[in-house]
Amino acid sequence: MGWMFDGSPFNQDIGDWDVSNVTDMRWMLDGRHFNQYIGNWDVGIVTSMAGMFRDSPFNQPIGNWEVGNVTDMTLMFAESEFSQPIGDWDVSSVTGMSSMFRGSPFDHPIGKWDVSSVSEMRWMFFESSFNHPIGNWDVSSVTDMSYMFSLSPFDQFIGNWDVINVMDMESMFRGSPFNQPINTWCVTNITSEPLNFSTDSPLEPDNKPIWGTCTSTSIYSEEVPTQFILNQNYPNPFNPTTQIQFSLPVSTVVRLDVFSVLGQRTVTLLNEHMPAGVHTVQFDARSLSSGVYIYRLSTPEFTQARLMNLIK
Repeated sequence: MGWMFDGSPFNQDIGDWDVSNVTDMRWMLDGRHFNQYIGNWDVGIVTSMAGMFRDSPFNQPIGNWEVGNVTDMTLMFAESEFSQPIGDWDVSSVTGMSSMFRGSPFDHPIGKWDVSSVSEMRWMFFESSFNHPIGNWDVSSVTDMSYMFSLSPFDQFIGNWDVINVMDMESMFRGSPFNQPINTWCVTNITSEPLNFSTDSPLEPDNKPIWGTCTSTSIYSEEVPTQFILNQNYPNPFNPTTQIQFSLPVSTVVRLDVFSVLGQRTVTLLNEHMPAGVHTVQFDARSLSSGVYIYRLSTPEFTQARLMNLIK
């Protein structure tokens, strides 16, 4: 049934159709006329709904559809009038959601969706009305978030997202009111702020992600050390990540820098006040070239440097 009624003036009652054997509904009702109830359709084996209601006046309840086998929802409701509850949909098999709600009035909760298989979210909410919490989404498979919230009213906390695999964030928040802290994001695949990332939005510099080389820290022992220690990184040599461990006998300001062998500072991994304890920093050097680097721990009371070898 792919492309069926695409661009046609069709707007008749087909709610009783038996579509239980249909696997392809992409672009099926794309157009400017269809708006009939089809909520009883059995779409249990459909695998593609890409572009299904694009640019249509369709706005009927379909929240009870079983869409667990659908893998592609690209452009599904783009530029349509659709705004019905679909928060209980099982979208765990979907890999493509690019432009899904682009330019639509959709504004219903979808925070329970399992989007862990989705790799494409570009333009997903562009110029839409969406502004509901989705901070618990697992977006670790997503590679493209360009224009995702551009020109939308979205301003919800998403600081816990794992964006380690994202390759493109161009214009992600352009023209939106978004100003939530995303400064814990580790965007290793993007070495500098993308074009128009937050142009014409109030996103403050301190809330922006870390681009390129990123670090994470943890305290793995509650026992207070008796002396300052900077351990050898492990593994060493490494590619592309390694751990740097150090001990602080007192709470103090800590700076941890990485330098080239020529003495040029490459990256500052830490520059903050830290509690006494044994700390571990995860250093991701995928944006750096192979070679020997110097890492130096500095506090008001202690300074020490060591060598590490990045081999790619």
